[in-house]
Amino acid sequence: MSGTPWLLVGASAVLCFPLALELRAILRVGTLCAGIFYLFLFVGSCMLIDIYLMDIPLVSFRKPVAMAEEVKSRLMQDPVCRALKVCDPQGYQEVADCMVSSEYGFMQEAYASCEINRILSRSFHTHLPRASDDALSHYLQAVIREMQEKAWDQSDFCLSARIRGDAGADRAYFETDDIRSLYIDVFIEVLESAAEGGHPCASRAAYDQSMTAVLEELHGNYGDELRLLGDPERYVKDDADKSTYCRLIMAYYETISFQSSDDVGAIVRWLCSNR
Repeated sequence: MSGTPWLLVGASAVLCFPLALELRAILRVGTLCAGIFYLFLFVGSCMLIDIYLMDIPLVSFRKPVAMAEEVKSRLMQDPVCRALKVCDPQGYQEVADCMVSSEYGFMQEAYASCEINRILSRSFHTHLPRASDDALSHYLQAVIREMQEKAWDQSDFCLSARIRGDAGADRAYFETDDIRSLYIDVFIEVLESAAEGGHPCASRAAYDQSMTAVLEELHGNYGDELRLLGDPERYVKDDADKSTYCRLIMAYYETISFQSSDDVGAIVRWLCSNR
């Protein structure tokens, strides 16, 4: 906590004392009135310090509306929040409210907040099925890169990071620098493309058609092992199974990523919209 605002408060406390005595002499009032003059001058000076010079820790005289407008002005400097405002005004307002109530100065501080991550992740997963084919392709590539980085020392990671409608909505995509660097551009592209609209809707028929070549290749390479992908809750039982599952699901996503952009979009869009 910086000592500078307290120095200004201390100086104000000292300087207000002779002013109160001078007012007492001019108005010829008693000691009680002089004390009231002193408190009035001191509180008024603290308000001016807090509003125009710097925040006074633990005590704030700023009006909530003014603080909210100041926060929103700072949020618009952040590309994630700019995209959020366009595509998800309600989510943007929730972020702004959280910034005000938590007294975060900038989004770089707020990214470490569980609540901010919850809001951003919810908006991200809500809009994934509405995003463009290219945005969904880039999302899939980010998921693959994250799996490649984390799967070998976090045996359960592949099970929690798989793409489906009810997976990842509470993930902290922005909490740390490494994961934020993977997803920040994808987040912006997904929300901006969803806001533009005009993209295909999730379709089981389009998914089945696009998956034909993917399944043929996977069955040719992995055979019966693919049962782990179909029902991990049933077949993934120990660390060996988890290792096999990670190998299979990365091969699965990589095979999808090698398809055309239209096919990748159809597959990922369906996966993101269904449980």
